[in-house]
Parts: sequence; structure tokens; C-alpha cells
Amino acid sequence: MSTRVRLRRRADQHPDTTATTDAADLTHVADGQHRARTSRWTAWRSTTSSPADFPPLPLALRGIQGNVTITRKGLRAWYRLGPQQWSWQGDERRENLIRQIGDTYSALAGRTIHLRSVQRPYPIHTWAKALADDTPDPVSRQAWGEHLVAVQRHLRGSTFSDTETYLGVSLQVTHHGDRISKRTTAKLTTDLTRLDALLGTPGLDGVRATQGEVEWLVHRSLGLGLPQPHTTVDGMTVPLEASDLTMFTGTLDIDPSPGRPHVRLVARPQRTGDATTLERYLAVLSVGRMEGLTIPQSHLPWMAYANSLPFPVEWSGSIRVLSGREAAASMQTRIDQVVDQEQQYTASASVEVPPSLRRTGEQARATADEIADGGVHAVARIDGRFQLAVTAASPAELEDRVNAALNHYRDYRVELHRDPDQYGLHREFIPGEPAASSAHRRRGKTEFLAAGLPHLSSAVGTRDGSYVGYTVGTSRRAVAWNLHHAMEVRERSGFTPVIGGLGSGKSVVVGSLAYDATLRGICTTVFDPSGPLARLTLIPQIAAVSQYVDLLRSEAGTLSPYAAVPEPERHNLVDDERLMGLHGPAHEEKLDEVFADALYLAGRRRMQLATDTLRLLLPPEIRRARESSHVIRNAVRHVGGGHDASLGQVLDAIRADARDADHEIYDVLRDMAEFPSARLFFTAGDTSQPPVRSAEPTLLVFTLGGLTLPEPDAEETNWTEDERISVPLLSLAANYASRRVYGRRMGERKVVVIDEAHALRRTPAGRALVERFARDSRKWNTRVLAASQKPGDLLSLEAGGLIDECIIGGIEDPDEAAAALRLARIPTGLGYERAVATLALGGLRPHVGQGRTGARDVILRDADGYTERVRWDLGHLPHVLQALDTTAVGNPTRPDQSHPIDLRSTKHAATHRGHRTPDVTRLNGSETGTDAHAEDWSVA
Repeated sequence: MSTRVRLRRRADQHPDTTATTDAADLTHVADGQHRARTSRWTAWRSTTSSPADFPPLPLALRGIQGNVTITRKGLRAWYRLGPQQWSWQGDERRENLIRQIGDTYSALAGRTIHLRSVQRPYPIHTWAKALADDTPDPVSRQAWGEHLVAVQRHLRGSTFSDTETYLGVSLQVTHHGDRISKRTTAKLTTDLTRLDALLGTPGLDGVRATQGEVEWLVHRSLGLGLPQPHTTVDGMTVPLEASDLTMFTGTLDIDPSPGRPHVRLVARPQRTGDATTLERYLAVLSVGRMEGLTIPQSHLPWMAYANSLPFPVEWSGSIRVLSGREAAASMQTRIDQVVDQEQQYTASASVEVPPSLRRTGEQARATADEIADGGVHAVARIDGRFQLAVTAASPAELEDRVNAALNHYRDYRVELHRDPDQYGLHREFIPGEPAASSAHRRRGKTEFLAAGLPHLSSAVGTRDGSYVGYTVGTSRRAVAWNLHHAMEVRERSGFTPVIGGLGSGKSVVVGSLAYDATLRGICTTVFDPSGPLARLTLIPQIAAVSQYVDLLRSEAGTLSPYAAVPEPERHNLVDDERLMGLHGPAHEEKLDEVFADALYLAGRRRMQLATDTLRLLLPPEIRRARESSHVIRNAVRHVGGGHDASLGQVLDAIRADARDADHEIYDVLRDMAEFPSARLFFTAGDTSQPPVRSAEPTLLVFTLGGLTLPEPDAEETNWTEDERISVPLLSLAANYASRRVYGRRMGERKVVVIDEAHALRRTPAGRALVERFARDSRKWNTRVLAASQKPGDLLSLEAGGLIDECIIGGIEDPDEAAAALRLARIPTGLGYERAVATLALGGLRPHVGQGRTGARDVILRDADGYTERVRWDLGHLPHVLQALDTTAVGNPTRPDQSHPIDLRSTKHAATHRGHRTPDVTRLNGSETGTDAHAEDWSVA
């Protein structure tokens, strides 16, 4: 049964909704210890703003050992929570997620927890270096280096960041002092093991934070909005003691700015890595009252809702999980307060008890009954404070961002308060620091905390691939995609449907991926019947290693069914899975067996192609007759599957064995053979010569200029003769393009783009090719991008587990949109069909008079099952966007197709490509992330 998670005004959740003011919301009442600390800071602070005049920062933290922070009041273990997916999920799954998290929090009864949601700036420097290391042989070192610099500068102009959520849980171990004693260690290990199992359950998926992550969290919490100190060493495991705490406090200065609504943070030169300082301004907003929220049916999780702000923010929550006894005592106190207030009203004959106070009393009593009657998970409650941190580079920008956050949550019916003690609130973000005050405490069920879901993530794609765009769903995050991650790491299929209607951006998506793969030196084959992707071959950065071939103008026999399937080569099969673990004579014997199988299968595929081609040339009424299939199959079997055979020989075999009733089949096929385009497959082909590696282009684009394909929904009986001949021609051309995959080594990286894949699926041979690509893409290390307007034709592949990743563009037809959603394993019937129809279809013209941005919204599902709405971004590649723009305006970058090129004799003037790992050169700056002095990485 579905559980509705409602965040109502409850006495146990929101006691401040009573008629009188709750003491917890008197923000000017603060704890004496904190007032004393603030007064010391005020006394120390000099009238000058020089960083040298700021006093050293005292910390409650006394040390870090592994994932445990040490203070004199206790120990706290830190866990990094696993990202959870929210977008494109059904409400039932979302409710189960909230319920699972709530149950886990309930099991922490009796402990205090510190929740920290952190924005880690996108590591542009690290990402670019990893991409350069993964591209040892680009087509041009200069072009590749310029490309890397351009994309880094483009990323640096954005505020991309990754959300990381950490949970610090108090340990039930008695501890005093600055170090963990040997006697404490055994008890500590037992408690940590218990927490490992508890926090690792679905919903939180927590894992122990590394010591480096805990240290980074302290650095980040002290210097919110500032870059990570460049002197830190990643992967340190040596425990950090009290004498080492200056590594946190010695690289920045904090100006409490008494009387001002913000804190000023100053990074010293030791932190920035150069002679300059860097300033950030911080404001902390506290969560107050909430209107009733219905999560997940009508509202986003209340913490994750901040991710949709156009700037990064961070959360801190200091929470105590109350056991049943504690919750009951707390609730009785609340009831006593309400009763006392009611008596004060009734004591005065002229004043009635406010209705809100009566409702609060009723809710408090109902909650007390629920606690008394419920089990361990039902009675557990939380009591905590939640703060939102906003940073900016100047006070004016900070005010704009604070107002944006206040308005953002005001629309959500949540109050945010900007209390005067900003310095004390900032300290609450730092691991180990005590609460600054008791204002704005939120009380409620553990599901209230669970429904915040700060660890929701819009993670999609991979960490080490090329930049393709950014998410536009629950948050704004840069998306990189390694086209060969699924095959090389996840051992999944590389077959990726790219689905969308006209103008949905399919050409932009597949074309940009083909350009990037070519620039990186990956063998890329594009099969584009209509021809617009041929403009890629004219882009200066890759023109010298690119070629296009108009197959309709090629030599006779180029598309012969017997030439379309290459003759297997023994040395290309050494990576076959059947040879794993074999050596010496056993390896050679098995290789001979694999080679023999490949020869046999190649012959069978040629015979299948020949049979399908001839059958598709027949009118439907003749083809459906049983004897037509019998006649054609017998003739094909008679000719065999050799690479030097031809359809002309099959026609001769039909005529030689034909009875009177079979002459009609022969006559029709002979008439079709007279068409000009039929010369491409009725003449004998030649597959005896393998491709010449030194002369083969990196990017090869096949086109079929002038080919007239039937409409996707047209009845076959209404096809013209030109349309009838185009379908087998398309299938043969796609098979011919596949030579570039099966003619190379299995482990070599390859990319294949197939447009009009829905038309391919109309023929048995075309369906067989698509399915073969889907099955072979993993072991042949090939990313196959199959663009189609008909997602329903590919559902059988998804059902067979052959589709792990897909890209969906705008589709207006609701039935086709539903089929596309099923392809991406997104639930249908929940309104997502309308979302598919409203994907950005016209992003090339954002404003009249402005240039095109190339922004297209698509749904991307990756090999790990994450699905997000992504804005495909070519802002850093205007030359590629110009080449891929199919809008009906003048575009000079169109290839001259007046001179056809024969692939079998193609030569090209390729630039020299080095065969060593590129040198990586630092251009400027020192720190990773969009908020820091980042570096540009190039190829020397």
C-alpha cells in the first residue's frame, strides 16, 4: 500500500505554529558559551580589515583518525552517502525510498547526527588531464590541445558542481581527551561495524568516508566558497592530531563582521598558491516553519529543492534522534505548554482560545498517542536545526543570491530566516563544532528528515569522458560521457538508440559525438543516407583525416551482398573471448577453430543478404507466395556464399531451374536489375583486398544522395519502384559500412553512427545487422549510435537486454513517446510522455539576431542506470554546430559531391599522428573547480 509522506504542521514537527512564540524561535536568545565566544572575537577584531589582524581560529576538533573525528566531548564517525535518483521515477518507488531512509534514521535513536551536503566544484583540471591521458593518439596534437583549452574555458564560465553528502554519527563509546586510547579502540571497532551495516542499507548506501574526505570536509566547511588549499596531499592515512590543526586554520582568515548580515572569508596566499588573496562572503539561512508539503506526489524533497537554484548552496543539519522514551517526554512537555497557554486564555473572559492553538493541542495529543502505540520506528523522532549556506564573491552578489533563495523557498511555502549571529551559524557547518543556539529547531518523524533527501543526485554519464552538456533536472551538473566506458569497464552493450522526431536534435547529438571521437583518433564510421553529416568531413580540425563516400555514385558492385560482408582475417580474431587463458598450441588450435567459424558465418550472412535483397525487390503480392521464397533460396544456395559471387549469378540460377510458374519471379527481378541504382548490387563485388590501414581515414561518412525512402508509416503496397529498391539498398549500404568494424581488431576502439535505423529494421538483413551490432558491440569495443524516429522497432532489443544506454529527443506522438520511455526503462502512464513532447525542439535560435547555441534537451540513460534530462551543449564548438545545423538557411559548409569517391581506392593526406602519450602542459592558475584559479590543460 502506498504511503503518502506529508510534512504537515504538527505539534511534534513544528511547535512554533502555536499562537504564542516558541522559545526555540527567539533568535536573539543564544547560549551563554556562544555569546562569550562571539564577544572574544569582537574584542580581538581590529578596526582594520587586514587578514593579518584576525586572531587564530579556535576549533572544537582535536583530531581525525580514519573516518572518525575527535573532540573532547566524544567521537563521531563520518559516512559518505550514495547518490539517489529521483528524476523519471514513479511515486511508489520514491515513497519506498523515503520510507527506507526513515527506517534507517529511526535505528539511530539515542545518537546525534551531523548532516552535511557539500558542493564540490567540478574538477576541470583533473577531468581534462584524465581525458588527455586517455587520448594517446589524437589526429592532430595542435587541434586536440586547442579543443581541450576551449572546453575548459567554457566550463570555467559556469558554476557546475557535484553534490556530496556526508553523515556524521556519534559513537556510543565513552571517550575523553585528544586521542583514541587502545582500550577504546576495540569498542570503537564494534560500533563502527554496526554502523557500516546500518548506513549501508538501500536509501542511504553509506560507506565510510576516507580520512582525506573528512579532512576535505573540514577545509570546505571552514572556507565555504573558497578553493581547496593547493598544499594538501590526497590519500593521506596518517592520523591527524591537535598539533596539525593549523593546516585547516592557517590558510584562511574569517572576519565575523559584527553588525553585518554576513561573514567575510579570506583565503591567504598559502591557500591560493600565488601571491594574491581571495575573498568570499557567506550568509547562513535557517529553516523555519513549513506549510504542509506532499512529498513525493506534489513537491520535491525539501532539501534537494535548493539544487534548482542557479548557484551552489550547502546544507548543515545538527540533529538528535530521539528514542521512544525521549520523544514521549518531549511531547508531554509540548502538551503541558499548550494546556498552560489555553488556561491563560480561558482565565480571561474577554479572550477566546485561538483556533490554531486548539489544533496544535489536538495534534500534540494525537502524536503522543501514536508514540505510545507505535513500534520502534513509529515512535522515533528527530529534533534538529537546519541551515543553508550561500556564498558569493561580493556583498552585492551575496544579497542577490540570498534574496533569490528566500523567494525560491517562499514559493515552496518554507520560511528561511537570516539570523544576526552569522559567525556562530557558520561554525555549525564545521565538523565537531557545537550548536550556536537553539533557535528554529524542527521536530518531527524521522520521515521528515528522510523526505529532505539532500543526497539526491543528477549524476549521469561518466567521470572520464568528453564533455557533452549539463543536467537541467533537479540540479545543474556537468555531464561527461566516455563512449567506451560501458564496454571496457561495465562489460555492457555499446548499442545506443538515439530517438527523436524531426528537429529534435539527433544530428546535433550523433554528429558532435562523431567529431569528438574523430579528433581523439578513434576509428569513426558514419552511415547517413540523407547526407547532412557529410559536412563533418569539411571541418578544418579533422578534414585531413576525413572522407565521405556517396555510395550511389560508386562503382558497380560496391553494394553487392557478397561484397558487403568482409572476408574474416585471422589476426583480427586474437581478442576473441573463446581464446581467453589459452597459450601455445592450444591457443593456435582454438584460433583456427574460431577463424573457421568466422568464415562459415560470413558466408551465411552473404547468403542471407542476397536472399533478403531479392525478396524485397518483388511486389508484396508475389513475395508473399510460398514458392517465391523457395525459388530464391534454392538459387542462392546453388551459388553459395563466396565473396566473389554476385546477384547476377543468382538470377541465372533462377532462370536455369525455373518452371513456367517461376518465370514471373525471374522477369520481375530482371526488370528491377535494369534500374541505374541496381548496378550497385547486381554486379559482382570484390572483398579479397583488406583495407589498407595507412590510407584509411579516421572518419568515413557514407551517404546515399538522392535515395528515396518510403515514409515510415506508408503501406508497402503503395511503395513506388524507386522506394522498393531503396530499402534493400539501405540495408546493403549499412552492411557495407560494417566492414569498418569487423575488418579491425576486436579490442580497438570504434564508433559507428547509423541514421534512419528505423528503415533498416524493415528488412530481415537490416534487422539482423542491428541485432548483430547490439550483440557484438561489447566484444568488438564499438559504440553504435543508431538514430531512429521509431523507438518501437527497437523494443525487442531492450527486452533482450541488449540496450543499456539510450538518448531520447523530442517526440510529439504519445504512443512513440511511451515506446521511447520503455526503451529507457522509465515508467509510462505517469505524465512523462508530455515531458518528452516538450523537450527543447527549437534551441538553435534562442533570440532573434543572436547566434545559435546548439542547446538541445535530451533524456540520457547511462550504463549504470541513471537517467536525467541533459542540455546538449556545443557552446564551445561553434564550428561543429555550424556544420551540423540543418535549419533551412544558407550554409556554405556543404561538401561538394560532384566527384564521387570509391572507398576501395581512397587515399587521403593525413597529418602526422604521434604515437606517444601526449605531454601535458600547465598554462595558468593553480586550483581545480569552477570557484578557484583553475588550470587549462593542453597537449604539448
